This record gives sequence, structure tokens and C-alpha cells, in this order.
Amino acid sequence: MKNPTESRPCELRLSHLTRWLGVEIEAGRLHRILTDLGLRVLHQENDLLLLESSGTSSFREIDLVDAIARVLGHEEIRAQLPTAGFSVGRRDRLEEFKDRIRRVLVSLGYDEACNEGLLSVSDASSLAPESLVKLRPLEHAHEPALTPRPTLLIGLLHNVQHNLEQQVESVRLFEIGKSFQCEGTNVREQLALGVALAGRAKLPLGGSAQFYDFQNMKGLAESLLLELGLRNFVFESGASSKTLLDSKRSLVVKAKEEPLGCLGTPRPDLFEKFSLKPEPLFLMELDLERIFTRLMTLSTPIWFELKPKVTPAYPFLRRAFSVAVPASISEGSVRWVLEGEKRVESIFLSELRSSGDRKIFSYEIILRDWNKALTQPEVDEMMARLKSRLVQELNAEVQ
Repeated sequence: MKNPTESRPCELRLSHLTRWLGVEIEAGRLHRILTDLGLRVLHQENDLLLLESSGTSSFREIDLVDAIARVLGHEEIRAQLPTAGFSVGRRDRLEEFKDRIRRVLVSLGYDEACNEGLLSVSDASSLAPESLVKLRPLEHAHEPALTPRPTLLIGLLHNVQHNLEQQVESVRLFEIGKSFQCEGTNVREQLALGVALAGRAKLPLGGSAQFYDFQNMKGLAESLLLELGLRNFVFESGASSKTLLDSKRSLVVKAKEEPLGCLGTPRPDLFEKFSLKPEPLFLMELDLERIFTRLMTLSTPIWFELKPKVTPAYPFLRRAFSVAVPASISEGSVRWVLEGEKRVESIFLSELRSSGDRKIFSYEIILRDWNKALTQPEVDEMMARLKSRLVQELNAEVQ
């Protein structure tokens, strides 16, 4: 058994003492202070002091520093602010992407909603069973079964229902959150954007019965995607059977045959289930992860938060050519093909004329790569690729 009167060793590092007090103490004075505190130096190695207490009390290192500070007094310990090194932080690009979407939608008068990530049995019954993620039931569970939400639109429907019950005339809501898609035996967690638009549109000189229509939601989708930097997207009719949208009154957003989301009106049975008035109601859901991945493949900066608008480090190349297309082809169709080349920085239509049953557009395009200087073989390859697309897709003649 240990003798209660036996002395106990303790340690003190001189570097800790100097850093915590902010002052240096001479060795002779430090030894005198330790002696007055009833401590004796047994051994010293570099800045480590091994001390022995003459009493039964045991000192921690922080207690020793506090006792020495009391002996020195406040007069000798300088008051100074704690110092911290400067560091330049950078936010995650995905977080900047989400904030960009928030700023765009808030500036258009939309309010952000925040809903739960789990659905009740009643809400899950509105969805196709194959789209739901099956969870292992808990033993002795008294709460009703819940399932991860495969869509954000269920929560937004509840939000719209509550707002209409409170007699809110114009409902414009959005939510950015996670959804869980069941793909065979795997579960894919994805970041999504949900938007709900319902009620009366507050438009100047629009009349008292001016309600939102489908064009408002489609215009929002186009404006948002263009603002984010996405160009080559199209709308196709129809929607998946797994969604909450009416397949006859909805559109699918695609980019190069990859679905990015859908928009339209809810199924008729949902109006009755959520006690919604027969007022215009439109929903939209976009897969933000697919959009973000596609935007990150672009060579030009997308948002000013990601890359400052500075003078490019590498020069541009200008090319001029003419495109003759059938009279039924619009100039926008030709421009859409030209914008499909990611190194095309700008397009200038210099001349438009007709020749028989064909229209001739004269263009000047600027080619630039933000990461390197373009070589002549690379420019020739890009121009050949553009010519091939114009001929195949628009039956055009390029000169």
C-alpha cells in the first residue's frame, strides 16, 4: 500500500510556462519560487523539470503554472491579446452552387422551405412502391413506419396545402435537400431542388383573376439553368411513372439524353388527397448533382464566386464562316449547335441574307481555352467538328 505521506513527483515544461504566462523567468528566480512552493527539482532535461512535492498534495502542470503566476503577480505578466495566424479559406464549390441557386430564387420572390427527410406511410402510398427505399423495421417500435423520401415534392405539397388553408394568395416555394432513389438493389443519395408554384400571380395590370400558368414554371426552369451556366438542354413531353406529376401535363429536362429533372402539374388524385383547391398548381424537381457535374466539365468559369473575372492568360482565335440552311431552320438552331463546342467563347452574327429556298448566316466566333493556348491542329479539329454537326443536324452548307 502506498504511504499517504510519501512525496509525489510532478513535471513542468519551461516552454509551456513561457507560452502560457507570456514572460520568461530566470532560472535562479524560478528555482526560488519552486522552493517557496514546497517543490524540489529532482532532474532537468532540456526544458523538462521533474519536481518533487514535500507535502501530500500532487500538482498538475497547469496548477504549477497558476501557482507561479500568483507569485509573480499581475504587474509582471503582460496583458496581450491571443494571436492567431491568418489563413485564407475556400468554400466547397457545391456549397457555392447551392447558394447561387438560393440567391436567384429569392431574388425572384420565392421562399425557402425545409422539410423532413422521412415520409409517413400515408405519404409513401402516393408513390410507386419500386421507388421507395425499404428500411429494416426496428424491434419493439411503437411509432409508425417511415421511409426516406425519394422526392422533395411531397413535402412541398404539404407546404402548399398549409399556405392555401391560411388563405395565402400567391405561393412560391423551393427546397434544396437530399432525396434517396432506389436503383435496383442500390440506393442513390442525391441533392435535389424542388419548386412549387400556386395561386394568383401578382402582376402589374394583370387583372384580379391572373393565375400562374405552365409557362411561368417553364420560364423559371429555363432562366435558372441559363443563369447557372447550362446551355445545351431541351424539354421533352412526358414524365416517369415514379413521379408525382401527370404524364400528360409535364415535361422532362434533358441534356444530351441525360434527364436532369421534370416539371408539370400534379396527378389528379393528389389534389383530392391533399385537399387542394382546383387552382393552378405546378411543381418542378431538378437533380442538382447531375447539373453540377455537367457544369464542372466546362472550361470557362461559371460563377464569379468560383473564379474572378480577370484578363485571360491565353489568347483567343477568331474564325469567320457562313452557314447556309433551309428556310425553315431558325438562327437559334444554328447558334445552339455552335454553343455546343465548349471552347466557343462568343458568337457574333455579322450578316443575314436569303438565296432561293435557303438562308445564309455569316458568323464570327471567338475560340479560347482558359487552361492553355490553342494550337492550329486543335482549332482545325474544332471547326471540323462544328461543320460535321451542322451538316448532320441541320442539313447545312458551311463555307
